[in-house]
Amino acid sequence: MLATPLLAADPQQVPTIGTHGEKSREWYLDQAHLWQATTEKDPTAAAAWRNYYMATEYSQRKVSNADKSILDQILASMKQHVSESYEYLYLLQRRLGWDDLDAKLTLSEKAYARCGDCGETVENLAYLYQILGQHERARPLWTKLYQTRRIAPGLLDYNYNMLASTAPDAILFTNGDNDTFPALTLQHGQEIRADVLVLNLYVIQHQRGLLTRALNDRNIAIAVEDLPADDSDFAAELAQRLTEAAPDVPLYFALSVSAAYKERINDRLYIEGQASRYSASGVDNLARLQNNLEHRFRIDYLDRAWYGEFHPSTAPVVTRLNTNYVFSFILLAEHYQLSGEETRARRWRERALDIARPYPYLLAELQNRGDK
Repeated sequence: MLATPLLAADPQQVPTIGTHGEKSREWYLDQAHLWQATTEKDPTAAAAWRNYYMATEYSQRKVSNADKSILDQILASMKQHVSESYEYLYLLQRRLGWDDLDAKLTLSEKAYARCGDCGETVENLAYLYQILGQHERARPLWTKLYQTRRIAPGLLDYNYNMLASTAPDAILFTNGDNDTFPALTLQHGQEIRADVLVLNLYVIQHQRGLLTRALNDRNIAIAVEDLPADDSDFAAELAQRLTEAAPDVPLYFALSVSAAYKERINDRLYIEGQASRYSASGVDNLARLQNNLEHRFRIDYLDRAWYGEFHPSTAPVVTRLNTNYVFSFILLAEHYQLSGEETRARRWRERALDIARPYPYLLAELQNRGDK
């Protein structure tokens, strides 16, 4: 049973978490109720159905015993009333997840045919073509996605720096939408660091065939089907097998990768910027970190994000993602401190503190580290 809003209100658009950040569960429940009422008044309003579905899906994200059958019920109603809309086709492929790629691709192509200028259909189809190895079909879509301005400028800058953190011809593991889609857009839509193989950990963990295909394109052959299902075991075993099979290929994990994946390999990760290099024997990462931060990165946007305040994702998404800079900045500050370069150490420490201030837990951690 959906919650009833405390006050009567007009329904609001329900954007994706990846572009606008996540709101409270209560907000999503209220919006689901309001959009449900809208669909009852006008069952042919495809946009209302989309918002109803998205609000319902997001309201269940962190509920362990959530009843997902309501999502299927919404789709069944959409099939009855708006089966020809892009919204129905897009949501239908979204509901499939990654279990049936052929069906997902067919639906995504149909959704794009219905709305070729909708950012979510462009992004979705571009990624499917990319991971399926259909690069020539994906490339113009990445360029088109860039032109839609769906991706916040701050996310493009962050992903630029993440790619710049890696050595040539590296493999880079990423975490989610915000460190995968912007990176691929830069690579294939703007020809920036296309030498790096970007692999989303969640996707390759659940679609081993995609991992095999991507590695084969780099002439790397490893067994993937028997990789463990657990997040930390999967990442640790995959990193070990890749290192053994291709010891000359640099291996990186984005700083944004969740702790669950890095639990078993933290002592083998060396920060070189917005990505950590994996090494079982250790690497001298400080020289690369210093060069990346001071000569290769685009970090002016952290102080002056021109027009950034107008993009809906800046505060909830970009600002939080930027907290990952704290680790690089404070590591460089400590390096300069040990080298006796007090002015440089102070500058990088202050930049780290500026980013951490909106987050009390992170600020406290930095202050405690500075007191030691």
